[in-house]
Amino acid sequence: MNAILIFHSLLRWAVLLFGLWAIVNAIGGMSKKREYSAGDKRTGLFFMISCDIQLLLGLILYFNGMWFNLLKTNAKEVMKDGPSRFFAMEHILMMVIAWLIGAHRMEHGQTCGNQHRETQEKPGLVRYRPPDHPGHDPLAFPPVGYCP
Repeated sequence: MNAILIFHSLLRWAVLLFGLWAIVNAIGGMSKKREYSAGDKRTGLFFMISCDIQLLLGLILYFNGMWFNLLKTNAKEVMKDGPSRFFAMEHILMMVIAWLIGAHRMEHGQTCGNQHRETQEKPGLVRYRPPDHPGHDPLAFPPVGYCP
């Protein structure tokens, strides 16, 4: 279990570096107005793979470690203590939410030649799309392949 914790701690730097690499790559692609290439897609893929492995290791640590058991046995005391609450509740919750947003963004966010711009934008659950026809829900994600 200790080896998993060490790998989980080291992998956070890979997630950070791959994320920065994807953002810098997107800014460079936008500024040079170059096409979205296989290398650009590979950069995002490396970022998402590192995020997936990080989440998997975190879930293994959480459910096999002391935080989940401590929360199950003595939830009131855990919630009163700040550091315990952080590791037992807040950290896992925020990381899973961040992973869900990122995974959805990678799956639905890149359409119609806007890949570089959309890669560098902050991910969000709700993106505004101007209505292009009556009855269009402006807060809905566009269907895959949608081009305004």
